[in-house]
Amino acid sequence: MTPFFKKLFSKRNGTVVGLCAGSVAVMLIAGVLFGAVSYRTPITIVLFVSAYAAVTAVSVFTVLFFLTLFGKGNWIEERLFLTSFFCISFISIGNSLLAYWTAGTAISRLPSDIAFADVWLQFTLFTYTIGFVPVSLLYFWIKSRDLILRLRQQKEESRKLISHVQTQITNIPDCKIITLCGSSKDSLTVLPQEIVMIESSGNYVQFSYTVNGKISRKTLRATLSEMEKMLSDYPFLVRCHRAFIVNVYRIEKINISKLRLKAIEMDIPISKNRRIVLQRQSDLIGG
Repeated sequence: MTPFFKKLFSKRNGTVVGLCAGSVAVMLIAGVLFGAVSYRTPITIVLFVSAYAAVTAVSVFTVLFFLTLFGKGNWIEERLFLTSFFCISFISIGNSLLAYWTAGTAISRLPSDIAFADVWLQFTLFTYTIGFVPVSLLYFWIKSRDLILRLRQQKEESRKLISHVQTQITNIPDCKIITLCGSSKDSLTVLPQEIVMIESSGNYVQFSYTVNGKISRKTLRATLSEMEKMLSDYPFLVRCHRAFIVNVYRIEKINISKLRLKAIEMDIPISKNRRIVLQRQSDLIGG
């Protein structure tokens, strides 16, 4: 059981405890200031705060016990709200019982002949109203933490992808001249390594390629899928989007969703389902 209790009192659960403790402290201070204690003396205030803090502590500990059983990484919205519901319910029941048992005493403004149903209804409404604050804070904290983790993962993926591509830029392979034909009489004779980009536009494709270090363009009547099939022997020409084929050796900048090619003044999108293909082709070129 030792590892379990180490998890139970871990720093991760400490954030939950801190939010709960802070909200309970605010609630108890507000209760004292606004007259929840019938006779405000040091002893009655200490009894009031101690009693309700004890009830809350037991309730929060019970919830943390089950949260630890869930295990790390299982924080989903449904489980968060379900857990919060039980947590607030435990606290409201505990507060109701304590208020009912202390009714008519010096630390309570409730009359001794009050019915438990009335006490339970009053404290349930109050507890759920107050409990909305820490639950909301916890929800937004979890969402922001998950967002930060996703951004870090995307940044790491982007860094790896850039590293894979940049290692290939210096040694562009020598290939034989090829002739690409469309459905019309027009054709393009070019070295594959000189192709920078192919862009689809309806029933046409536009080639951007280098001639003596300058960008030239040629349009053929064809589909991008046809060009992709014709260029399948050249793994450095990769389809990164339904409308673009790019030369990975010409990539200048790249991130998760777009890339920039040398001498091409435009951002080229990367489809989510083709990002893996782009990285795999880079791996094959490097391997």
